[in-house]
Amino acid sequence: MHVEFQYTGAAMARYSFYFSEERPHENDVQVLMYLAQNRLIPKRIYRALRNGEACRVMHYGQCYLGQHLDAVCSRAETGPVEVGNAAKVTLHPWENLPGFSDLNR
Repeated sequence: MHVEFQYTGAAMARYSFYFSEERPHENDVQVLMYLAQNRLIPKRIYRALRNGEACRVMHYGQCYLGQHLDAVCSRAETGPVEVGNAAKVTLHPWENLPGFSDLNR
């Protein structure tokens, strides 16, 4: 699973989880089980191409994921990537991601 996030205004973010249909990652089952066990229902689910690869995409809001964000993202194949627009992709350290600083308080 790959994680992308995009700021949506007012210090909020939307998280997109991309699960490869062609090359599933060994942690995908763990992530999906965690989401199901904690009854975390995505706002949207659809299929899309990511870097030419067929993926199932699940969208979540930052507030909805809340305390679960670290648990889900720590199982990701690649750390969260900020997506401002299609032309610019910037990697961020975990501690700079929205909501991470407040999760362990």
